[in-house]
Amino acid sequence: MTEVAVPTWSEQVRVRRRALGLTQRELAEAAGLTQQAVSYIERGAGVPRVTTMLRLAQVLGTTLETLLCAGDRAALPRPCGTRVPRRGRGGAVVGGASRR
Repeated sequence: MTEVAVPTWSEQVRVRRRALGLTQRELAEAAGLTQQAVSYIERGAGVPRVTTMLRLAQVLGTTLETLLCAGDRAALPRPCGTRVPRRGRGGAVVGGASRR
């Protein structure tokens, strides 16, 4: 069986930065970080604060959920961010779409 390499969230940051044609320094300046911080994040050397990840997602034109879940979707029993339907007695789905 062939294993497929699943990108981590830090790899997602690097891939999206490169796709936008940004250097680490340009991404850092736009997100209010240092170039060293962006390098640290892209290497996966640690987990930045949520506020830092939110700023990166915004500059990269994506969502935090996309950055965090992109690499983990294959391992999840359901797509990231989806709700599991509640079941009542007898296994019937309870609730349904909400009206707004």
